[in-house]
Amino acid sequence: MSVRATRQSPVDEAERAIAVDPRRSVVVQAPAGSGKTTLLVERYLRLLALVDERVLGGQSAVVLDMIDASAMLWRLQLRGIDVGDRWQALAARWAPLA
Repeated sequence: MSVRATRQSPVDEAERAIAVDPRRSVVVQAPAGSGKTTLLVERYLRLLALVDERVLGGQSAVVLDMIDASAMLWRLQLRGIDVGDRWQALAARWAPLA
């Protein structure tokens, strides 16, 4: 199997940047083999990075951020996405408030 590298046009790159931003709602329609699954994986990774940086990284003690992070991790886990040890880190952040 060979993989051919192709250069995306600036329009494709701009649209991709919008599509992988987990803070936005998007619908992606494209033909088979166009990279939809890769885009979805990148979106999940960016979403997990938001949890790591903003909530678990100690930058936020706001309860609403922790509620959002809990809901997001739950949704990802229900879809079969491995969220790693993020539950334990989030639980540690909740402990002083319990």
